[in-house]
Amino acid sequence: MGSQNSVAKKNGPGLIRKALQFRELTLVLLIVAIFVIIGSMNSRFLGAQNIETTLLSVSVNGIVGIGMTVVLVSGGLDLSVGGVMAVSAAALGVVFLETGSVVLGFIVCMAVAVLFGVINGLLITKAKLSAFIATLATMGISRGITMVLTKGTPLSLTYIPDWAKEIGGGKIAGISYIIILFVILTVVAHLFLKKSKVLRKAVYVGGNEVAAHYSGINVNRMKFGVYVLTGILCGFGAILSVCRFYSASPNFGEGLEVKLIAAAVIGGASMEGGQGSVIGSSIAIILLGFVDSGIVLLGVSVYWQNLVSSIILLLAVLLDSFVEARKNRVK
Repeated sequence: MGSQNSVAKKNGPGLIRKALQFRELTLVLLIVAIFVIIGSMNSRFLGAQNIETTLLSVSVNGIVGIGMTVVLVSGGLDLSVGGVMAVSAAALGVVFLETGSVVLGFIVCMAVAVLFGVINGLLITKAKLSAFIATLATMGISRGITMVLTKGTPLSLTYIPDWAKEIGGGKIAGISYIIILFVILTVVAHLFLKKSKVLRKAVYVGGNEVAAHYSGINVNRMKFGVYVLTGILCGFGAILSVCRFYSASPNFGEGLEVKLIAAAVIGGASMEGGQGSVIGSSIAIILLGFVDSGIVLLGVSVYWQNLVSSIILLLAVLLDSFVEARKNRVK
């Protein structure tokens, strides 16, 4: 009996250590800890309304975050996601106000988002610019075009059809369409990244671009496709945002790239490429959303949110660097 107890004691910490190696589980435990700590300080934090509002606010970002995760896994970087989302929404708003057709607005919105994805892909694969420089440039261009289209003020779209409003505000069994869509896309993208031949190539390219080339993978085509995919998701996010808020704001997606990079790295992606988890990054986005919600409910100024997000990003990158250094020492 004593020997069994001693074995259990020895195995206990080992099991816990193994469980905590799964980044997703660690993040879920962090969310639980936040619920306990902040919930004890403000009971509204645990309320159904706050939970639903927070999940709804992070779901659109999470959909775009799927693209960011795949980009990082492939060894790239995309700083333009917030700007592309804003300019796509602005294009939708202008077309609707000019023609009265929300369907045409949706088509133009997606076309603009895909165009920016194509431009990013071409700048990186054909012009051989670094992902940082290319997407930094398209971020500035997209923000500039957004300001021209909106003249710096939100475009009011309160007269969009009811079916479009239903996309942004409808529910099934009390759960928002947007939240359900976020969960479905996260699971599907995770499975594709882990199991499909197409997205697995992104992992190989991010892990070792030269080896991927010699193994028969068209590296440029893979990189190009990843940025187009991210553009598509930005356009999709823009449509959902417009349907939710009935407006196209020039401020859509401000600071989004920082949050998404932080979430992807916290969720297990490496800034060096070759690894990442869509589910992990999605859970991390939810974690950051509840951190922001807690800041607001505790009466802390909302201006602290960007500071907190940036500090979390720095800590996440430092943690990633530390983990990679330990792996290299073991090798």
